[in-house]
Amino acid sequence: MQQIAVFVDAGYLYAQGSVLLHGKRLPRDHVSVQEEQVLRSLREWACKHTPDARLLRVYWYDGVRNGQPSLSQESIGKSDNTKLRLGLVNSQGEQKEVDPLIVTDLIDLARNGAITDALILTGDGDIKIGVRIARTFGVRVHLLGVESSSSSQSKALRMEADTCHEWDKDTVRQVLRCEPQSGSVVNADWSTDSNQDNSGHRDGFSGSAAAEISECIRSLGGAEIDRHHEYMEANHGHIHPDIDRPTLARLRRRLDRDLTDKERKSYRKMFRRDISQARGSEE
Repeated sequence: MQQIAVFVDAGYLYAQGSVLLHGKRLPRDHVSVQEEQVLRSLREWACKHTPDARLLRVYWYDGVRNGQPSLSQESIGKSDNTKLRLGLVNSQGEQKEVDPLIVTDLIDLARNGAITDALILTGDGDIKIGVRIARTFGVRVHLLGVESSSSSQSKALRMEADTCHEWDKDTVRQVLRCEPQSGSVVNADWSTDSNQDNSGHRDGFSGSAAAEISECIRSLGGAEIDRHHEYMEANHGHIHPDIDRPTLARLRRRLDRDLTDKERKSYRKMFRRDISQARGSEE
């Protein structure tokens, strides 16, 4: 029986997807994946291009900060017929220790005769040794890239693969959402207690916090808003680091200074209030 496994290098998808959609590579906290849609798209691709093969499962490889998976990673890990494999993200935001995980799984599945085909979404040339060995066990390797894949993937890797394909802009737009690195106008529905802080910064803390929280919530889909709200309810009101850290970092940059303990508490109170309101508006 023919079987295909799907291997996804999430770092490549985020990086090249943001280049395709936004014109440049964006930091990870400015890019989010639509979990259900991306898994559905991968399964549909596998069925279309290997119609005689049964899907074994999807392997999702990503980096994690401080040992704690993101809510998006947890959602993918809980999906049916999907296995989450986590490496690391260093202080520079670079994904580490992921390539060996892909290579190991690919070789083990090929050696054990568990798959006849492999679909790999990546561009990293370090994967080519796994591709080469898998092919010696008779596995056909299908390389999937992001437009334009000829420039975003290793040439050596493309030569090792049996077939090469790519997702175009319309497909990537369905599975990724990019948040530009720019400030947003304060929502008129948000109240501010001052127009200028003690340092002379325009908008002051309240206006800046409102703008950053508004931008953050607008970047979330309904399912993500629900997950973050449920996380806060289950963790005594704590905001998940996926949201808390990047929003605080953008707020510091906007104000051009560190926040006081009182301001951090105020920001978190505002965030909890407004994500609850956003959740209510979705219902």
